[in-house]
Amino acid sequence: MPHSRTSAVAALAVSLFLAGPAASQTTAASDERAVSAVEQGFLHSRITGDVRAVRSGFASDGVVIRENGDVRTKAELLAEIPGLPRWTSVEATERVVRLYRNGAVSHAIILVKTGTNPVAERSITTGAFVKQRGAWRMVSWQSTPMPESLPAPKP
Repeated sequence: MPHSRTSAVAALAVSLFLAGPAASQTTAASDERAVSAVEQGFLHSRITGDVRAVRSGFASDGVVIRENGDVRTKAELLAEIPGLPRWTSVEATERVVRLYRNGAVSHAIILVKTGTNPVAERSITTGAFVKQRGAWRMVSWQSTPMPESLPAPKP
């Protein structure tokens, strides 16, 4: 009997050891998707004018730093997004999310089309996120224009 108990404990220990990395990889992939979804919701709000994603996805002290250097708080964004000119499309490419315990940093190239302009404006973005009460929130996001002559940054 003691031998079978020892074998069962050993088998359980081995299975937990082997499951550990897989479980942490699953959590990391889930967190990366969640961070990307928060950022995508923010970007999509500029197409729809709907601020629900900003309300839920931004930390209460979150800020956006625009291409011209203007800084906007969450409260300012919630007030102004419905009145901003609508984007007709936005595409995030080359998005990379790096996780650091309860923090994350993302960067991507975004292609934004506005009005009847068929040419997309290209910017590089950086976002900082924190996991609060189990949900990812954006705490800072910055966009910088990319001239067409510059290649996209390598991750």
